[in-house]
Amino acid sequence: MHGITKLSNSAALIFVLAAPSLAQAQQKSTFDTSTLKYQGCAPGQSKTVTATVTVTDQNGRSASRSTKITVNCEPPYERFPDLIFAKNDAQVNACSKGILMDQVAAAAASAGYTVILIGHRAEEESATIGNFGPQLDQTRALNAAAVLVSCARLKPSAIRIDSAGTAKKPVPTSVSCPEFIAPNTDADWYGRVEVYLVPKDGKYLPENAKHLASLPPDMPPAPGCSAR
Repeated sequence: MHGITKLSNSAALIFVLAAPSLAQAQQKSTFDTSTLKYQGCAPGQSKTVTATVTVTDQNGRSASRSTKITVNCEPPYERFPDLIFAKNDAQVNACSKGILMDQVAAAAASAGYTVILIGHRAEEESATIGNFGPQLDQTRALNAAAVLVSCARLKPSAIRIDSAGTAKKPVPTSVSCPEFIAPNTDADWYGRVEVYLVPKDGKYLPENAKHLASLPPDMPPAPGCSAR
C-alpha cells in the first residue's frame, strides 16, 4: 500500500505590485489544495512545505510571496484482485474464494480495517437473478461477504457492501484466475466484485463506494469453503 498525501486547507497568496499611479494594484490568488494527492509518504507523517509564487506585471516588474502548507499523509486503502463471475451468475467460484480467504481475510485480520465489496454486472447481463429476483450486482457482493463471514470468520461488522450496476470504472484489475486472463465477453470481465481494504479512520474511499451498507442479518446460506 502507498500513502496518500493531502495538503491541508486552502492556501492564499497575496501580491502587491507598485503601480505608476498613486493607487497600488492588489491581486489575490487562491488555490484549493484539498484534492491534491500523491503517493510515497508513510501514513501518519506530517510535513510543512513552503510554496513560493512569483508574478510579473505587464511592465516587467515582479514580486514573490511564500506561504507554508501542512502536508498530512492519510492512511491509504488497498485494492485486491477483482472477483470474476460467470455470466448472469452470482456464485463465488473457487478461485475467487481463494482471493477472499487467502489474501483479503489475512490482511483484514487487524481490527483497524474494513473490507469493502462493490458488485458489478456487465451490460449484456440481466439486472436481476431471474425475472423478479434480487439485483445481480448486489447479490454478488453479498455472496462474497458470505465467504468472508462463513469461511474466513470475519465479523460482519468489518464488512461493507455496495453495488455499481454496469459501471466500467475503475478498470478491472488483473486477476489471479487463469481462466479469466483473456476474457472473451464483457460478462467475463465486468461481471465482477471490487475488493478493498480501508482503514477505519481513512478519509479516502474507492470511487464506487457511494452507498455503503452493513451486512443484513439474513445472510445467504454458507457456501462451500473450498478454494480448489
